[in-house]
Amino acid sequence: ATTFLIYKPDDKWVFIAGLAFLPDYKDQFFPAAGFVYKPNEKWIFNITTDDPSIAYSPNEKLTIFTQMELPLGAEYEVTRGDLENTVLIYNDMRLGCGINYKINKFMSVSVSGGGVFDRYIKYRKVDEKISMENGGFAKFSVDIEI
Repeated sequence: ATTFLIYKPDDKWVFIAGLAFLPDYKDQFFPAAGFVYKPNEKWIFNITTDDPSIAYSPNEKLTIFTQMELPLGAEYEVTRGDLENTVLIYNDMRLGCGINYKINKFMSVSVSGGGVFDRYIKYRKVDEKISMENGGFAKFSVDIEI
């Protein structure tokens, strides 16, 4: 569950502050804060807590964007040897760019890619942290809105 306070003083600015509650995580509460600034129809600066991005739209169909996914640390319950239901934490940070093309008012396609950094796996109750090499990612998506 996530609760936000949103303040929109005008059409250019939106300020966000809130709290996310993730009951299955060790740290169950995460602060959420940031702003969205849209100075005109071509630019959007989305500087929010976990997924900041900057987008430029030269026309109504095409958007070029940069995006960062900050580490939250996904947690999974696994069995490791004789440790039943121990929590495994996977963490990474992604930084990339891409393009989105709006085919019509219902459908768009996106292609993006970039780097994956600060990757590691850690068991919550064990002081062992396994670091992994930095890598890359590529993503293709088709979005349909009805």
